[in-house]
Amino acid sequence: TRRDVQHIIVYSARPAPGIRGVGEKHLQDGEWVKNKAGLYVSKFYGFGLMDASRMLSLAKNWTKVPLQDKCDFERNEKNK
Repeated sequence: TRRDVQHIIVYSARPAPGIRGVGEKHLQDGEWVKNKAGLYVSKFYGFGLMDASRMLSLAKNWTKVPLQDKCDFERNEKNK
């Protein structure tokens, strides 16, 4: 599914190297932070560089991710 492809891309990504010589610290180190899922992400590089070889290796034994939970709620206009 589309979600499986998204997960494979994220879990197979390699951290992107920082850009040297630009003069801005945030580009040198990428400002990588660990998100709530335990994955490192950068506001400059996302999850990193896509690696086709790693994607194929991961996809060969992939187990489909569960359906995405969706929460809907109705807004009561009286509770503004």
